[in-house]
Amino acid sequence: MGKAGGQPMAIKLIATDLDGTFLNAKREIPAENIKAAQEAAAKGVIFTIATGRMYGSAKFYAEQVGVDVPIITYNGALVMTVEGRELSNSYLEAQEVIDTLRYAQGKGWLILNYEDDQIYVPFYDDRVSGYEENARQKAHVVGWDGLYAHTKRVPKLLLITSGVEETDARAAEIRAALDNRVSATRSVDAYAEIVSPKASKAIAIEALARSYGISMDEVMVCGDSENDRSMLEAAGTAVVMGNAKPHIKALATYVTGSCDEAGVAQAIRKFVL
Repeated sequence: MGKAGGQPMAIKLIATDLDGTFLNAKREIPAENIKAAQEAAAKGVIFTIATGRMYGSAKFYAEQVGVDVPIITYNGALVMTVEGRELSNSYLEAQEVIDTLRYAQGKGWLILNYEDDQIYVPFYDDRVSGYEENARQKAHVVGWDGLYAHTKRVPKLLLITSGVEETDARAAEIRAALDNRVSATRSVDAYAEIVSPKASKAIAIEALARSYGISMDEVMVCGDSENDRSMLEAAGTAVVMGNAKPHIKALATYVTGSCDEAGVAQAIRKFVL
């Protein structure tokens, strides 16, 4: 199981997913993960975050670690410094946003629209409340008509579902309905993330590594879910969490402990420290 290869190269850049990976089940960063990340950085290794979360939510965690390099948010659709400077984006086209919203509205699906790192929702219910708690961000309730007023700088749309089966089905349905003009993947069980086909964690990590003169063979990534697939396939060292599904573990160079066992710290100690 995992990647074949010869002698591994020294790791110069680490990129980790947040939910189910760097964060534990309580959505907190285990102290061991922070310590290992900081020790790696002290050795000159670049440490960053690559997440489906919005920038404001990702920044909350990056600041706890002391990350001072760009962070990859919205599944690679927006790369920004912790100080708030935008470095790259792959926003959805306005028509793609409109068509996706229209389809979701016709189906009666709950969809979240992100413009300029703000969340807009058509109505408020327990699912939105739970999302707010998870993201540590507040949503603006604007009605269906209000959603269509926010189409200009949208890195991501998000469907909230009842679970894995429905998430995967809706992701496939929305891709087909829009003739693959959007990319849709599952991040956590009940979230289908919709971004531009030009955006992925792998694309963003490759660009970041290139900016530092680092090859992908010198990159280690840590992930657990479908939206981590691209970076797990692209990196020289692909670390998959013990809590991941078997088909994601099959992409691994190394299967580490679970998110509740500080599996990222285990991997950093094995491959970097």
